[in-house]
Amino acid sequence: MRSAVSQFDGYVKLNRKIPPEVQSNVNQIEEPVKLADTIAGI
Repeated sequence: MRSAVSQFDGYVKLNRKIPPEVQSNVNQIEEPVKLADTIAGI
């Protein structure tokens, strides 16, 4: 899970269309399935 969150953080830094609040919300997700669904939906 840490790898997915780390990769997503890098993606957010490159894509300025994603608000910082989204990154904060993703970093708080503890369930792997919910994390995957959330990242895939963005």
